[in-house]
Order: sequence, then C-alpha cells, then structure tokens
Amino acid sequence: MRPPAAPPAARAGLLLDLADAEMQCGRPAAEHIDEALALLGESADRTRALTALGGLRFTLGEHRAGAEAMDQALARLTPDDPAMAPLLADYLTLTTFRTALHPLAEQRLRPVVAAARQGRPPEHPALLAHLVLRLAFAAEPAARLRPLAERATAADPLIDAATHGILMGMVVQALCCADELQALFGTAAIDKNVF
Repeated sequence: MRPPAAPPAARAGLLLDLADAEMQCGRPAAEHIDEALALLGESADRTRALTALGGLRFTLGEHRAGAEAMDQALARLTPDDPAMAPLLADYLTLTTFRTALHPLAEQRLRPVVAAARQGRPPEHPALLAHLVLRLAFAAEPAARLRPLAERATAADPLIDAATHGILMGMVVQALCCADELQALFGTAAIDKNVF
C-alpha cells in the first residue's frame, strides 16, 4: 500500500527546497520551480516560488524574465511585510546595473528615496546601500550620506558571495562621490593609500 500523497502545498514546499539545493549546486531547477508554482495557486508560498524563479532566470542570463518574476513576487507583498525589504534589495541589486532593466530599478527605488527624504530611510542594510548611492548621484550633502552609509554597514560589511560585494561597492562609491571615504575606512587607511 502506497503512503498518501503529500498535500499540494507541502509538495510545493519540498519542490522549492529541492530547486534551491539544485541552484546552490549550479544545476537547472526550473522544472521544479514551475511544478511548485502550478501546485501553489495563489498561496503565500507563491511569492517564494516567484522569487526563486526570478533568481534562476537572472542566473541563466534571462534578465527580463527574471525581473518579471521578481516583479510579480514584489506585487504580492505589502510594504510592511518582512519579506519586502530583502526581496526589494535583491531586485534592485539585479536590475540597477543592467541598462535595459535600470528604469525598473529606478521605479522601485523612487518611493524609498522619497521616504528617506521625509526622514524615513529603510532599515535594511542592502536597501540603505542602494539609497546612499542614489542620493550621492543626486548630489545630496555628505552630512546626509554619512549616517546612512554608517547604518548600512554597522552590522555587516555587505560583502557576500552572491553579490560579490557589490553592495559595499555602492556604499564606497557613494562616499567617494561625497569625498567621505574617511567616514567608512578611517584616516589611517586613506593615509596609507589603501584606496
């Protein structure tokens, strides 16, 4: 006698875990993600599946398809959802420096910039990194950039294998724009020509 089949949501969760493991090993995972999406319907785990699909599409060089999947995932979240900030940060990191997708990044970052200018900057370090760079390009004063850069890097240097340190690079570039590298690295590093 065969054991009963797992409920669709449980099976979808297992498929997403399998897809995540496959992507970590550099193996194709689209089939498992697509199967999970079909099982999930409109459940909350659909956001996770769309996020996984978006990441996979970006990895495969299908940037437009990756952005579309991540857009769908973002559209499912409310601004106060705990999953919103990390997903938005990933989306911005993947779209900001691709010419064809840059307008999408600008559109998603615009409310973050507006909120920051009204005294409500994001808490998420990666979103702060994106914000600091955008504000630096908009010639915001160093006095505004410095505390945001410090907050972005306070708990974590923003260097990880997935993004190859691009977030720290954004903070460094922003401080370079404002002649504020000392704020991040200290006078000794600058004096020793580390940078």
